[in-house]
Amino acid sequence: MHTRAYPHHSYPPQVESEETYKPQRRRALLLRRLALVALTLIALRLGEIQLARSKYYLHYIAPQVTAQPRTAKAVPGSILARDGTVLAQSIYSYTLVANPVRMAEKKEPVAGVAHQLAQIINKDETVIRAALEARRSKEYVVLQQWLEADQVPAIREADVCGISLDSSYKRHYPNGTLACHLLGARNQFHIPLCGLEHRYRLLLDGKPSAVASITDSAGSPTLGRDDTVLPAVAGFDLMLTLDLGLQRYVEARIDALCEREAPRSASALVMKASTGEILAICSRPEFDSNMLASGADADKAARKAFKQEHTCNAVVEKNFAPGSTFKILLAAAALEAGIDPARQFFCPGHYDAGGQPISCWGRYRTQGHGYVNMERMVAMSCNIAAANIALDLGPHRYTAFLREAGIGTPSRAGFPGETAGFLADPETLSKRDLAVMGFGQRVSTSALQLTAAVAAIANGGVKMHPHIIAAVLNKDGTIFRRPNLPEPVPVCSEETAKAVLRMMEAAVDYGTARTAAIEGVPVAAKTGTGQIWNPRTRTFYAGRYLTSFLLICPADNPEFVVYVAAVEPQVGEHGADVAGPTARDIASFALRQVVNP
Repeated sequence: MHTRAYPHHSYPPQVESEETYKPQRRRALLLRRLALVALTLIALRLGEIQLARSKYYLHYIAPQVTAQPRTAKAVPGSILARDGTVLAQSIYSYTLVANPVRMAEKKEPVAGVAHQLAQIINKDETVIRAALEARRSKEYVVLQQWLEADQVPAIREADVCGISLDSSYKRHYPNGTLACHLLGARNQFHIPLCGLEHRYRLLLDGKPSAVASITDSAGSPTLGRDDTVLPAVAGFDLMLTLDLGLQRYVEARIDALCEREAPRSASALVMKASTGEILAICSRPEFDSNMLASGADADKAARKAFKQEHTCNAVVEKNFAPGSTFKILLAAAALEAGIDPARQFFCPGHYDAGGQPISCWGRYRTQGHGYVNMERMVAMSCNIAAANIALDLGPHRYTAFLREAGIGTPSRAGFPGETAGFLADPETLSKRDLAVMGFGQRVSTSALQLTAAVAAIANGGVKMHPHIIAAVLNKDGTIFRRPNLPEPVPVCSEETAKAVLRMMEAAVDYGTARTAAIEGVPVAAKTGTGQIWNPRTRTFYAGRYLTSFLLICPADNPEFVVYVAAVEPQVGEHGADVAGPTARDIASFALRQVVNP
């Protein structure tokens, strides 16, 4: 017998015996079979839940599994005028809802339900029936929003299967379109769309109640511990600086201006010079906030035709070339820079600035104003004198003064969408650019920016921060918080402010602003007629103007600053005849109106 020798580094192959292999294979096959059986049972169970008994689990079991303590909605805040009058509030109401799927399961006749509900909610029976039949596969169909108070008990007593009541809030504006651009609006689902409603939605909406779940370190609910329901937190009320009587009068006068002049749009602003409070603000055309908040079928066509651009608050959101009203700030900047107000500038009607001609206005394009000092520049609104004063100032001193007065930066007065306007870098200004800036071109501002800057002149040279929010109130009427306003900004000296006011008084006495005169009251005013810029062609539109008027009263102890503007009036041509009479009437009313501190 031969013995085969193997090297010490190799070993003969070993074959696994049948006895060691078969038990392992049997266990693996057994585990596979058990897993297959388990998966089959799970699939059958899922099929039963999802298909065979889906309605049972969806309508009866699911609500029990997912049930949590009922949570309450927060009471929304209101918006109030300075005297506490409600301008916007939320009314608790109910929406009638149907579940056609549930009605079909209970074999509730659609015709009978429609007939029963029609008598309660005073709605056409055929309309209700059509709505239910067209949505047989739906589980949530709105039949009527904002039910009347006497309809709710009747629906509950009827106890119709598949009919329920959903509680909700409807926003209501008691004064209709009054201050609509300021307040903004909410839609039928109480969602804020624009204005202060949108800007302060977090304060106004409050917080609904919530369930505070107790969980372990893995985030799973802890057994044996009840969840705590955190109570709802009511929304805060906003008290505005708005004077309701003055606001109503301003809107009435702007409506009269629109009827008389047929402008494309018009606006007005009244500010208290010593505090920066906005007492009235108005834009036209207006819109109906209640229409947007309504879910009524009668308002569907109006809501469909409504455009978002109609909600634009032109006083704070649009910027424009201010025109000759800007000469007020030019005069203040020149006096602060030490330019002699008695210095004479000759106006032949035109001026060559950097190779491009500049013209005066109206008949003065050809005959000129002759020799003009700074007072006559303001009073007679001479463009040529203004251009020369701006050139004497230089780009750096002029733009620095304007920035200090708030031109070129948002006012941050509490409105949404405030524009910053445009103020060029002084390094980029050509000679012509600087010259036309003297009479309000090559610069753009909002009405709010310009009025706040002129209010600094009325307030002895100190600019108070413009604001619309007077206080945030708790639901019991106590003050939660007052706005933290920036410190007043010194724009010019008191002597400069008084000198500019005298120049504006001269405009009323013998200049372009004579339509602002109020018997027995010294008035300071300035007219403006600015060209409208076309951003597409980067030129001014031909024959399209913004006419404006700024008025301060009383001039000897300034309290109110009034701004009125009309875009593209079809009758008048200048600020004096278009906006002047309206500004005068508003100022006269403001002087008689008692404004609460």
